[in-house]
Amino acid sequence: MRKIKKTLYCLAFTLLVLPCVVFAAPSIPAPGSADVDSIYDDIITIFQYAFGIAFGLGVIYLVWGGIGWMTAGGDEEKTRVARERLMYGLVGILIIGGVYTLINLVSTYFGFGTTTDIL
Repeated sequence: MRKIKKTLYCLAFTLLVLPCVVFAAPSIPAPGSADVDSIYDDIITIFQYAFGIAFGLGVIYLVWGGIGWMTAGGDEEKTRVARERLMYGLVGILIIGGVYTLINLVSTYFGFGTTTDIL
């Protein structure tokens, strides 16, 4: 009798919960049905995060070099290391800006009509 009772409870619970589970499923597009604009938007979102992180790291490296230079106290080795950090941070920020500009030019040339608005 207990097995029948447990089975009925499980069946009733399944029938009550099943519609919620079915309607909660995300709609997945059929393979091959994704259009170019949605793929482009996904790629731009990934680039936004990557550029934000890279730009932030470049600024942090630049500031770290500046603080190192100010606290070097005339020591030649510390000053050299701080200059290198400043240079590498600045070069990194310039490269990120160049790639940002290149992506905007290519997207405008191919007529996507949107800019990345990353920075």
